Amino acid sequence: MAAVKQQVKATVKKFDFFGLTAGGDKQRPGEQFGCELGIDMGSTKVYVAQMVNGGPAALCGDIAVGDQVLAIDGRELDSNGSSGGVKLGQLVDGEKGQPIWLKMQRAKAADGESEPEKYNVRLLRQDPLADSWTWSGAPEIVWNAVPDLASKTVKSVGGLIPGAPKITGEGVGLDLKKGSAGEICVKSIAPGGSAWLRMHPPPLEGEPALFAVDDQILEVDGVSMAKKSLFEVDSLLHGHPYTRVHLKLRRGEGVMEVDLLRAPQLPAPKLPNAQKYKAEIAACPEIPPLERTNRREGTRVLFAPKIAGLVPKFDQETETGFQKVLRECSGFSSVDDEEDEEDEEEEE
Repeated sequence: MAAVKQQVKATVKKFDFFGLTAGGDKQRPGEQFGCELGIDMGSTKVYVAQMVNGGPAALCGDIAVGDQVLAIDGRELDSNGSSGGVKLGQLVDGEKGQPIWLKMQRAKAADGESEPEKYNVRLLRQDPLADSWTWSGAPEIVWNAVPDLASKTVKSVGGLIPGAPKITGEGVGLDLKKGSAGEICVKSIAPGGSAWLRMHPPPLEGEPALFAVDDQILEVDGVSMAKKSLFEVDSLLHGHPYTRVHLKLRRGEGVMEVDLLRAPQLPAPKLPNAQKYKAEIAACPEIPPLERTNRREGTRVLFAPKIAGLVPKFDQETETGFQKVLRECSGFSSVDDEEDEEDEEEEE
């Protein structure tokens, strides 16, 4: 373990947090939406290094420490977190209440082998719902190198009994029970926990809830829960704050898979504010204004009325990715396509 910790320290030295602290004259990059972004000095990629309890990123329920940021507000990031000459600090800066769109990539795939999944999230810039700015996560968490570092003792199986085995780290907000055949099932869903946050806003009428009482837990991070004790399963569900855990569940005849974050539980007085925030996020457009503008421009050019039998042509050097898809699906030619056809006619 000493060798592992030494390796972690070497990795940390290559990770640039800009030397900024919360509450001072300067903010951590991403602080306005509840996370600290850092640049890996080896790859120059931008990662989520820490998250603030009750902040927008934590309420989202999707972002985990160690996930990579690929784009901000539709701007793809290049070296050192900039985009077209605009620095990272400028990209994330904004007024309170303003939304921000992030294109992310998970730190690792659920199966640990395939390419990590990319996903999109939208957040609102606001202060955390917690009573104080409490940051969770560390450079070590990003690389998942030290699994035995626990933030605090959260609970003990069987209640607060002296000498009882301890479960450390943060959980996912699911209380467990044994079923009639010894299977591990969901007993209740803790309000303010990670699972509860993922269930808000509630699903539309006719759609199944993400979690339900009596759901059977088949696997945790690919490990079968057959013949596992409640303590063993609960231990697997707990861990470093804002790390991701993958569950396979059975409900009736159906089997589904879902990811949850290990995170501190919100206090009861903050739950109405959390529900309000989740509703506001759900009302935001799913794609950033820049991409919406590109789509409108592509649609406008593509479906412009024909004049004197002319067919709209695209310049492939300037067309957006969305315009290219529209052109290829519709069979319209581009400037380059037309030039290629003229060259072929001359050769004939």
